Amino acid sequence: MTDERIRKKKLSEEVGARLERDIADGVLRVGDFLPSERALMTRFGVGRPSIREALFALEKKGLVALGSGARARVCAPDPAKILNELSTAAQLYLSNPEGLRSMHDLRTLLETGLAREAARRATPADIARLRERLLANEKAIGDRDAFEATDNELHIELARICGNPLLVRLHAVVVDWLAQQRDIVLRYPEIGRIAYEHHEAIYNAIATHNPDRAEEAIRASLNTVDRAYWSTLAKERPQDSERALPQ
Repeated sequence: MTDERIRKKKLSEEVGARLERDIADGVLRVGDFLPSERALMTRFGVGRPSIREALFALEKKGLVALGSGARARVCAPDPAKILNELSTAAQLYLSNPEGLRSMHDLRTLLETGLAREAARRATPADIARLRERLLANEKAIGDRDAFEATDNELHIELARICGNPLLVRLHAVVVDWLAQQRDIVLRYPEIGRIAYEHHEAIYNAIATHNPDRAEEAIRASLNTVDRAYWSTLAKERPQDSERALPQ
């Protein structure tokens, strides 16, 4: 029998890596219970603290579920946990202008793809829900919090129409990462009315199943948001005015 005892300094990381490999290789499948802590201690030749630290790390990754008094159990990866693992790094990346510009490009690629697919796939029921979102967005003009909420719901509805839960979650996470940008954009004069007009164009393109028009409308909407952000930032923080994008 192979001796699996660990002799490296960071024992918990190596334990976690071994268990993660077992999951990836199918030795441990979704729904399986992991061996008891005592059994894992014997297998790897480490103490209980290293085992528990390894299990907590696997739980954070969404690979196992831990319960009070129960053995750890392998679970299906959760897209929310996978993407949330990136949040801290993403926020640091977005703290500089180049990071924000890169994220704008990423969001544009994501949302233009969603808009094109939604225009192709939208059913009458999908179009009816999208129209409800549009009407709620129009009604919320002038109410900053309500407008922000209805704006997000309208955009995320495009991801729902595409029928891929990972896309829905990815879109939600990207929107969450851009919360600070959105807070500044909403201070731009008449942004509610301007944004609504873009949303109306997006809706009309999807309702008529026109992918090219849908892409054009969503791109125009996001470019308006980008310009509004840099324009508002330059006015509120003159020292950063040189960073603003060309108008």
